[in-house]
Amino acid sequence: MCYIDPLEVPGNYMSGTCKIEEACCEKFKVSMNDLKSKQRFRDIILPKQVIMYMCRKFTSMSYPNIARLFNYDHCTAIHSVKTIENQRQTNKALDQDLKDIEDILSLYYKC
Repeated sequence: MCYIDPLEVPGNYMSGTCKIEEACCEKFKVSMNDLKSKQRFRDIILPKQVIMYMCRKFTSMSYPNIARLFNYDHCTAIHSVKTIENQRQTNKALDQDLKDIEDILSLYYKC
């Protein structure tokens, strides 16, 4: 089930995190069941971090609310967002993946 940010007001094109989760799952070829599991394999961790990064970028969700998506604490969400921000600057492939996801999400979310 996707989280819907209770702070969002109707009519501003926000639809919770469903589209973020779908776009990241499609891009990284993982299922939501994999992402919601407690597994910490690299192929699962990166998409989780990207979802947290995109939630921070495209929604008004707080770090604690973002962390609740995966039953983490807010420190993990903060670390994930900072990790993706740092990796984006040095990893061109990841940067392109993020741009692809952002292009998709810009159709649904208003920044």
